[in-house]
Amino acid sequence: MNLCTKIVEAWKRDIDRGNSEARAALSRLAVGRWKDNTWKRATMLVTRLVSAFWWRGLFLKPPALPSSVDPSQFTDAEWRALGEKMMIQNQRRAVEELETDDEFAVAAASALSTTLRSWFAGERELNYESFIAVLEWASS
Repeated sequence: MNLCTKIVEAWKRDIDRGNSEARAALSRLAVGRWKDNTWKRATMLVTRLVSAFWWRGLFLKPPALPSSVDPSQFTDAEWRALGEKMMIQNQRRAVEELETDDEFAVAAASALSTTLRSWFAGERELNYESFIAVLEWASS
């Protein structure tokens, strides 16, 4: 959230200073249902960039589904035990992914914040064309 706030503040500062590239970049985000919520779209897309969940979905195939099981092959107790085993595995994977998500988000947000620090401070200009290209890529 802190990173998104800094980006929006610096972007608005550039618009207020008459930066036509900043204004044009923002208007590129105003499509479809986001026409009236460009700042929300910008922050949502930045959030995707620092999200392990998004990158995991981009790079990793979903886990394979278990093969079909004929419930008549198991007693009620065995069926219940199999269900509990699967639930425990899924819960463990969910906990591991949440921990990974937090670790990744902190590191990615820190890296992006460090990269953009001189823009936040008003010392360098942002390349809005490249920045928007990355955001649009994240929206696809």
